[in-house]
Amino acid sequence: LVLTTTFSILSLLVIIVLVFLLIHNATQNSTAQTPLKQFATSDPQAIYTQVTAKIPLVSDAFSSKTSSDWTPATTGSCTVSGNSLHITAPQGNNVLCASKTLSVSNFACQVQITLGQGDTTGLLFRANPTSRKSYVIELTPQGTYLLGTGQSGTTAFKILAEGISSTINSGSNLLTIIALGSIFYLYVNKQFIVSTSDLSSDSGLVGVASGGTLTNVAVDATFSHFQVWKL
Repeated sequence: LVLTTTFSILSLLVIIVLVFLLIHNATQNSTAQTPLKQFATSDPQAIYTQVTAKIPLVSDAFSSKTSSDWTPATTGSCTVSGNSLHITAPQGNNVLCASKTLSVSNFACQVQITLGQGDTTGLLFRANPTSRKSYVIELTPQGTYLLGTGQSGTTAFKILAEGISSTINSGSNLLTIIALGSIFYLYVNKQFIVSTSDLSSDSGLVGVASGGTLTNVAVDATFSHFQVWKL
């Protein structure tokens, strides 16, 4: 399992290096970081309910947007249609669609992911163009997950959490990350998966990604209902 998920995350790390070529020149609409607050409960499932019950800052990140707002950082395409973002890549390639404007710090993010074809799919957040650090979440059709952080262009990548969960479907999954300061809560299909902590990057841009390098397949994935809550 460790080898499977570690090699899997490396497929997305390849495209993290390239995404900063896009992010570095992006105009960030970041806001001042709010003071760190504690949740009213220590129960991760209750935290999910508490956070997602609030009015989101962004109710649908793809609505009324154009494909240029989510430009691919690697080989492949990012096509916005309605409330969805459709990403594709040729056989054996990866694709990452990075937002040019959506910057986050203390936040919750939720997106519906449907993987039609490919090895991996996931989310990149707090991608900082100054420190060139970011966090990556990856899911596989085999039900494995991985949350890691590292510096682009280096081998200094740290796995924060990894494992397998029966909650993860082979096709479509609702992925949620809640980040408050150095604490992270990961959920799939509204169910708590794991909690971990790290503070390699405290703010930055977000992106979605999928890869097909592990088994040399083409990539076809759809992301929809992308919501962001500010904490």
